[in-house]
Amino acid sequence: MSFKNLRRNVIIDCDVGIDDAFALALAFSQKKYNIKLISASCGNLNTDITSRNVLDLEFLFKKDIPVVKGESAPLSGVITVNAAHVHGNNGLGNVILPKGTGILLKELAYEAMYSELVKNGKKGTDIWLLSAATNIAKMLLAHKDAGEFIRRIVVMGASVEGVSNSLEIYDEFNILFDPPAMKILLDSRIDMVFVPMEIGHHCYLRYQDIDKLAALNNTSKKFAEMTKNYHDGHVKIGAAMHDATVVYYALYPKRFEKKYVFTHIKLEGKQVGQVEFSISPNQTKTTLCFYTNPNKFRHWLLNKFKKFKKFD
Repeated sequence: MSFKNLRRNVIIDCDVGIDDAFALALAFSQKKYNIKLISASCGNLNTDITSRNVLDLEFLFKKDIPVVKGESAPLSGVITVNAAHVHGNNGLGNVILPKGTGILLKELAYEAMYSELVKNGKKGTDIWLLSAATNIAKMLLAHKDAGEFIRRIVVMGASVEGVSNSLEIYDEFNILFDPPAMKILLDSRIDMVFVPMEIGHHCYLRYQDIDKLAALNNTSKKFAEMTKNYHDGHVKIGAAMHDATVVYYALYPKRFEKKYVFTHIKLEGKQVGQVEFSISPNQTKTTLCFYTNPNKFRHWLLNKFKKFKKFD
């Protein structure tokens, strides 16, 4: 049996903005997981832009992973938020990548996901959710057995401040984009890990890290240039790495401090879209990450990007 066959399978569901681009670059460079499918959803920007970005990133890194265009709106059909002001009009800080030549799958994203899950068998696939949960929710609604094929979903989503009996909660973009979809995921009782927004804030790239990134090679320089037009709003002295921390968790879960907590999402009132983590025994349990060493994360990221010279 080849080493490749011993690797775990993963589907990546993303809405490619700048931190998604970093996450995909890092995902392409690892060898623990076979990336079986990438779904490009709306969220940060529309699906025409996010799917174009995935194809261009695959071309840059010489990958040929199937890509499918995800849902173009949340379950409600109404888009209430986007993040062009954060990621630039093209989602990549207005950095232009060489145009990819790949072709999108013609299937609906949730059907392509389900087909891949079934192909890999019971508990045979992880999902890295870097966007709203719309595609996965539609799959779970259409195929009642879909959850049986998912080993774990690692989510970049939700927001907490500390861990206590009653955690303070805030809006976070991926969850806020489609709260009912996240409710469907939580109700499915699939094993879920939340890497909340604060992890990406703590693991931000400082200006000195961005300077190092720019000096590594021409490929890395493109990513350093993206950060110049990355307006996260929370990190004023560098670039937050939200989605990249999901890849880091999947590869090094023991580097994260985490707790097994009860989880609930608000669907009504002023708190709609907010996820609450607590010790209340009446909700779904998930794993919540609340700390990883940011210096180790930065060291790992820069070492990975150092190897991208071969793509110049």
